[in-house]
Amino acid sequence: MNLFRAVIESESVEIDPIRKFILREISVEVPLEEELVNELPIIVGTLFVLVGRIIKALHLEIRNIYPEHIEKAKKVLDYTL
Repeated sequence: MNLFRAVIESESVEIDPIRKFILREISVEVPLEEELVNELPIIVGTLFVLVGRIIKALHLEIRNIYPEHIEKAKKVLDYTL
């Protein structure tokens, strides 16, 4: 999370549009705590970083990522979460 947070800060990325997009895409029956809502872009971004690192660890030789690489990485991430 710290890596993704540092990138967002160093690149001056606007996280409010990311937060709004995430909130539109998820269906929540129960209202979310404000602290969680504020951290959603960091949490989701961190998951993307993890998927990328898993793909790299599983497939050192690849240059292009294909859907099957993402599916394998998703399975690994699902097992760990």
